[in-house]
Amino acid sequence: MDVHNFIFVILCSLFALTAAGKNDVYLGYTVHGIEIKDGGDQEILQKMVISLDVDIWQYGFPGVRDAIVMVSSENKDNFLRQLDDNEISHYLHIEDVTNFLNEQDLEVSRWKASRRNAVPFEDYPRYHEIDAYLERIASQYPDIVTIVNSGPSFEGRSIKYLKISTTNFTNTSKPIYFMNAMLHAREWVTAPVALYSIHRLVEDLRSQDRDLLDNIDWIIMPLVNVDGYEYSHIDRRLWRRTRSFNPAVNLTCYGVDANRNFNVSHNTIGVSTDPCSDVYPGHVPFSERETGYVRDILHQYIDRIQLYLDIHSHGNYVLYGYGNTTLPTNVLDLHHVGAIMGAAIDVMKLPQAGYYLVGNSALVLYGSSGSAQDYGQHVGVPFSYTLELPGYGYAFSVPPQYIAQINEETWLGIAASARVSLQYYRARLNIIIHGIKLIDQSDVNILRELVVNLNLDVWSHGAVGLRDAVVMVAKENEAKLLHHLDDNGINHYIHLADVVKALDEHDEVISKWRRRRSGKMVPFEDYPTYEEVNNYMEGLATQYPNIVTLVNAGPSFEGRDIKYLKISTTNFTDPSKPIYFMDATMHSREWVTTPVTLYAMHRLLEDLRSDERDLLENVDWIIMPIVNPDGYVFTHTDQRLWRRTRSYRPEISTTCYGVDANRNFNISFNTIGVSSNPCSDIYPGPAPFSEIEAVYIRDIVFEHLNRIQLYLNIHSYGNFILFGYDDLTLPPNAVELHYVGAVMGAAIDTIKLPIAPHYLVGNSAYLLYPVSGSAQDYVQYAGVPYAYTLELPEFSRYDFRVPPEYIEQINAETWKGIAASARASTLFYTRRYTRNSV
Repeated sequence: MDVHNFIFVILCSLFALTAAGKNDVYLGYTVHGIEIKDGGDQEILQKMVISLDVDIWQYGFPGVRDAIVMVSSENKDNFLRQLDDNEISHYLHIEDVTNFLNEQDLEVSRWKASRRNAVPFEDYPRYHEIDAYLERIASQYPDIVTIVNSGPSFEGRSIKYLKISTTNFTNTSKPIYFMNAMLHAREWVTAPVALYSIHRLVEDLRSQDRDLLDNIDWIIMPLVNVDGYEYSHIDRRLWRRTRSFNPAVNLTCYGVDANRNFNVSHNTIGVSTDPCSDVYPGHVPFSERETGYVRDILHQYIDRIQLYLDIHSHGNYVLYGYGNTTLPTNVLDLHHVGAIMGAAIDVMKLPQAGYYLVGNSALVLYGSSGSAQDYGQHVGVPFSYTLELPGYGYAFSVPPQYIAQINEETWLGIAASARVSLQYYRARLNIIIHGIKLIDQSDVNILRELVVNLNLDVWSHGAVGLRDAVVMVAKENEAKLLHHLDDNGINHYIHLADVVKALDEHDEVISKWRRRRSGKMVPFEDYPTYEEVNNYMEGLATQYPNIVTLVNAGPSFEGRDIKYLKISTTNFTDPSKPIYFMDATMHSREWVTTPVTLYAMHRLLEDLRSDERDLLENVDWIIMPIVNPDGYVFTHTDQRLWRRTRSYRPEISTTCYGVDANRNFNISFNTIGVSSNPCSDIYPGPAPFSEIEAVYIRDIVFEHLNRIQLYLNIHSYGNFILFGYDDLTLPPNAVELHYVGAVMGAAIDTIKLPIAPHYLVGNSAYLLYPVSGSAQDYVQYAGVPYAYTLELPEFSRYDFRVPPEYIEQINAETWKGIAASARASTLFYTRRYTRNSV
């Protein structure tokens, strides 16, 4: 015998001696199979759980699956007599529990010794190994994994979980799949399943599962009952409960059944008042820290958790609430998703394993109260399940060589249930876009109030008698909106029935566009990324150094450079030349505004035509294509309809990000057309210029205030040219403002498409409705003679989803308006400059 085998034999012998002592507590215990014929047999068995402290290892199902129970030597005769008295067939399943457990311990020891490099999900890992694995994954994949320490267990061990997300849990269009394992300490095979799920989502993400990471956020807590789990490894293998000690309740018995400790019908059915019982629910709901941590996760993310999976062993069941035999209102959907999960697992089950049974826990098994599954459903999780893994006849002592099989098949079920629950989540989020017909000013006033009170997202403001308003409303507020509209006799209709589908289709349209024009496209012909915009500006600055200066205004909230071009034949030194300052993408979802600014650069530099030479020689230009780069990037990677900045102020809100940059300027700040709700799309911020993006606009205006003749803040959509003030007062030069705006609109309209309406020109408050803190108003107030908001077209049906093939048209027609307004405003500037120079 070589030295390695000798050492292995010695170690196994020592382990066997240790295990033998640990498992002696079960001397005299036997395990029995019970043939369940009907619900009456189940009820009798459940009563014996309470009266004889019978330990159920597997809950049977009438005519399909036998129950497996363990009974002590002192209760064995009484137990068997009651079965016989009730004519319930039974048989001996395990004659010597101590010997059975000793053999399993030895098998686990051999497995560990033979696989020295095994990863935790291929083994029965200890607490410290699971903890180390979670820490390593979080450290190795910081962009998608966050480790969270819920807090200490009763005995002081940290209870940790992973949050897995490509969007750092900020994208509310993605559901959350929350799974946990090890509420019951002895169910060792459940922890590897949770760890394997982490592995498949992070370390071994396969192409066919990419959607699971991209479209869903995950919370995975592999070990809820950490104290009980460790105790089952070192003291009592079949320990089920937590390890809390409450001398006020009992001086000798420890722990609580964590899966009876939740606050739903607590301590009413399927429990025991005996503090020493394995089904003791605790003296009050959430007496256990461990269950409190699960509760807190559920409450923190209740709006987004679509599926909660509490993993147990054993029996091959997918169970849902409620444990008191009542059914949730969405029971058909619950059964549908559960059946898909079970069927996906059964595809690769082993022949000796039973098929997964799916159903209500009380009807399939027995009544219970205070379960995690019921609590998840009760607080609002649409799909809340208990998953009972297979045991293959080994009960809680499944040999470790079966772990890989259980991991793999269960992952198939998890993946399938995640995908189908995603579809339900999207249907639940199916926000409908409504068109609203505005007949008179009172309709406008009513809509303005509803925008604030119901947190409506205004896509298009509309114009009385000319153009409908278009609004998006959250599902919970839709009925209220329609009720208010109907009560006030305001006509409305569905503009877009399925937002998610429409956005998906738009993404596909863009992808096809890019594939068709691969390698032939410049940024102003596309919806460019932030990096592509910067690269384009840097290229122009390099190519035309005599007339172009690239300026970095500074970093955004998230650290992205906010850059702009200064274009001038005289390096901004000739005060006789006015400055035309334009910016775009203040509202991040308005993608079509960015190409317009890039095209303006192109026409002034790369494609300067002879009939437009005056625009370069007589005017200096400041062009900032992306004011809000953080929001812009976020719309490309996470939420397509995100409007605000991405600033974060936990002292104001721990869950809501950003500010409406076009309500953040210091003019009539926070007085009208805004919301005090930090989650609203028209939240103006805690103070004027709280957003660094607005500050940069302000600083450019003041740096060049004496020369900026026209400021153009480009938005989408609606075909409007708007000027101040938004509080219903008019600037002293309102007539000239209207004139230059009309020149701009008329020039655009000369080449507009037939499907687009003519541009409407006027005061923003009169034409639409009053607001406060806008860029247009602030710049006008600061002293720029002509400050406008330009709302680009969307061709009557595309809203923010303008197909990319329309970009060229919008660029060309808008450039005509920009050129015309530059020439008209230059005439007024020349008069002003000549007059001031005399």
